[in-house]
Amino acid sequence: MAKAVATSPPIALDQLDRQLLIYLQGDARASTAALARRFKLSGPGLQKRLKKLETRGVIRRYATIVRREAVGLDLLCYDVDMDDRAHTSGAQLVALLARVLDGEPVRAAP
Repeated sequence: MAKAVATSPPIALDQLDRQLLIYLQGDARASTAALARRFKLSGPGLQKRLKKLETRGVIRRYATIVRREAVGLDLLCYDVDMDDRAHTSGAQLVALLARVLDGEPVRAAP
């Protein structure tokens, strides 16, 4: 029987928040001045919106996506040592894989 997982209610976003998020997903390096002009906001007004989105967990981080092939890393591999399965549950392995696929840095075991 599957367990019910408690989730928090979705965060209410207005149309401007949604447009801002869409734009930032394409260009997270845009300056606040450029964003304020684009969305017809004052600089402090834009910064207040961004801070609100960050504080509420809507914007988790700003990231640079590196094209692996451009830096000579044309193959991406994951090595999971199944000999450790006695110490690691299936749920822990699934959680680790989700973190990796989400782009979080994960250190190898010593």
